[in-house]
Amino acid sequence: MNGVQTYRNPMLVNLLSKIGYLENFGTGIPRIQKAYESSKRKPEFNPTENFFTLSLPNLNFDHDQVNDQVTDQITDQITEPISDFDLAVLRFIRANPGEHATTIAKGILRDYPTATIDKVKNSLKRKLRNYVEFDGANKNGGYREKKQKEIK
Repeated sequence: MNGVQTYRNPMLVNLLSKIGYLENFGTGIPRIQKAYESSKRKPEFNPTENFFTLSLPNLNFDHDQVNDQVTDQITDQITEPISDFDLAVLRFIRANPGEHATTIAKGILRDYPTATIDKVKNSLKRKLRNYVEFDGANKNGGYREKKQKEIK
């Protein structure tokens, strides 16, 4: 962070610079900081003695948590904050139990035009895993809401 540039493998850096794969000017960290200066979420630099890790928040996705004014049985069961997108997926499953991720993505497209099967699968496997489960065979099974006592 103080502008000093060092390499573990200077020959590799020199080669990659010559073939145009990297610029070798040491401007990466300042450019990252400038890109995030107007954002609420900031990159996290975690240095150690020999290296550092960098976590970059996705600025293209709204991670604001749900502050849903609608009180229903679904929001009453939720024990941790989830996004509006995840809540839409959960509501679709409640209204249409047994559907595949492809059908769920198509079903919420009107409200979420950027909904893709990958976003729906990510939501189901990571954020909604405590609330939904896949039931049946891969070809003809689908997602259903877990029973209240099954929710962790």
